[in-house]
Amino acid sequence: MIREAIMSAMLKKGAMSEPSSTPDSPETPDVYKIKNDWNDFLSWMDSKKMKGKPELDKGDLGNQYFRQYIKEHPQTSLSEKVIPIIRQEYIKLRDTNLQNIYEGKAQMQTPIGNVSGEAAKKYADNFMGFILLNEKSENPNYVGQRLTMTPFPGAKIKSEEGEVIEEYKTYTPEQSKMITTQKDTKVSKIPSKNTPIKALQKQ
Repeated sequence: MIREAIMSAMLKKGAMSEPSSTPDSPETPDVYKIKNDWNDFLSWMDSKKMKGKPELDKGDLGNQYFRQYIKEHPQTSLSEKVIPIIRQEYIKLRDTNLQNIYEGKAQMQTPIGNVSGEAAKKYADNFMGFILLNEKSENPNYVGQRLTMTPFPGAKIKSEEGEVIEEYKTYTPEQSKMITTQKDTKVSKIPSKNTPIKALQKQ
């Protein structure tokens, strides 16, 4: 699978390392909180009309916004070292959604209409393609256009005042443009906050 290949390559390059296997280890990240905080960051970016904007890829602008958010939100779990976790969770999200489509639990919107099962595999590279493009970029840890395009489902997105605006259940609005869930079909949830993370970037 794409995720395994990317993880393997990153480990070989020394970009990532295996964390402690102890569940209660201080090194074990709270992935659910990280995703919630990432959604909060994207809300903040959206308030500045910069969420998913191509301008973020010019110079170091994307990272500058990311550092400014962290400065303004000292309690956030976000930092440069958790970006590999964000990337891995996006890859897992894409794989899960694709699997649901292959199993006929959901459909993918394509130029020939909504498809699922084997027919969808022909269009797999275009599904949430921003994730694949980011992984192939020169610096996939850069907080630019592709990493800020869509929030995580199953996590909460808040206003600047801390009020929960929306809690994404399965698909984000951006993903819904490419997916139509079949009627009365239960779609698998994304990994829970207890899902172990196999890799953290060494700084």
